[in-house]
Amino acid sequence: MLPAPWLHHYDAGVPHTLAPYPRISLVDIVSRTAMETPDKPALIFKGSTMSYALLERHSNAFAGALLAAGLRKGDRVALLLPNSPQMIVAEFGIWKAGGIVVPLNPLFSEHELTYALNECAATMAIVLTPFYLKLKSVVPDTAVRRIVAVSIKDYLSPLKKVLFTFFREKKNGHRVSLESGELLFSRMVQEHEGRNNRFSVPVADDKALFLFSGGTGGLPKCAVITHQAMVMTGMQICSWFGSAVEKGTDVFILNMPLFHAYAQVGVMATGFVGGYPMALLVNPRDIDDFLETVRACKPAILAAVPTFYKALLAHPDVIAGKCFLRCFKVCVSSAAPLPAGLREQIESVTGARFVNAYSLTEATVATVFEPLYGLKKPDSVGIPCIDVEVRIVDELFFVNAHELH
Repeated sequence: MLPAPWLHHYDAGVPHTLAPYPRISLVDIVSRTAMETPDKPALIFKGSTMSYALLERHSNAFAGALLAAGLRKGDRVALLLPNSPQMIVAEFGIWKAGGIVVPLNPLFSEHELTYALNECAATMAIVLTPFYLKLKSVVPDTAVRRIVAVSIKDYLSPLKKVLFTFFREKKNGHRVSLESGELLFSRMVQEHEGRNNRFSVPVADDKALFLFSGGTGGLPKCAVITHQAMVMTGMQICSWFGSAVEKGTDVFILNMPLFHAYAQVGVMATGFVGGYPMALLVNPRDIDDFLETVRACKPAILAAVPTFYKALLAHPDVIAGKCFLRCFKVCVSSAAPLPAGLREQIESVTGARFVNAYSLTEATVATVFEPLYGLKKPDSVGIPCIDVEVRIVDELFFVNAHELH
């Protein structure tokens, strides 16, 4: 083990280790929460709330439907879905059925989509209806043998569902005609809800996710994420921010896309481990929807990228002071360098503690964070998180860990 001089920079109350980590998965955590506090909000979406009991029931039903459709343990299932309850129900259903989740960017071109599906060897794809035809066009060149179509309206309130059906569904390309053998997500859940669906809960070392890296060293490649790695990351982040937020009550706003490790592991896993209700945004670039969601559910935790923070500050309502953003307690920035002055601007508008962070898809864990209250150095991404060891290397030698300050 490396010397860890960074430990004396930890905020008061942040543990130096969380070991030994429990040998469990997010499936175990959600199932336990659904049993102990069934009415507790798990997800918030367009004004509707999904309880832990409903998430558990619908993911059980979807798991049963997937098994009936021929899914086998270890099969890779591609998800071309935005942040939505359907996305998370699908993930947990796939895990319960023994599959591996492969979240993909729905905006991929046909070429990018073909490459990704072949790289991960997906045998099933779950797709939002506006992207159905694009997926269909590339399926013959892949190993995908089953398509599941998803409508964005499934978990809208009754009124919003009716309005969407009449005024937006056909106009915006959400209405499709499925071919024989293709399945509809809502029908699968409905037909299997309440059945005695038999499935095996994943174990800690089972593969949970194939997440595509950014491809900075060439073509994007799949990073393999285990179920325990997701739980470990959630525990680390909960402990890092624990003194600033109220576990189990404060709301996370999940605006980063779930096909990205930042959202999938850093935010979603943390939300379930800490029992934080998560408000889901379909389009991460829609600042109007973001501000409406903030008004509705008063989130306390925001994790985003610098470009999002810049767009937020440039919104006319924010400039005019018409938006109440002081509900936020913690704002996190990662995935790109932090421009000079942005931290101070966000802290001024929100009153939140602003934290810069760094990780990478292949690492899974919450690698490096600034402390909430401690020293923050310009152009620094912080110090190693709990149970993380970091060594700085150049082409010629290793920098001695004792030289890190």
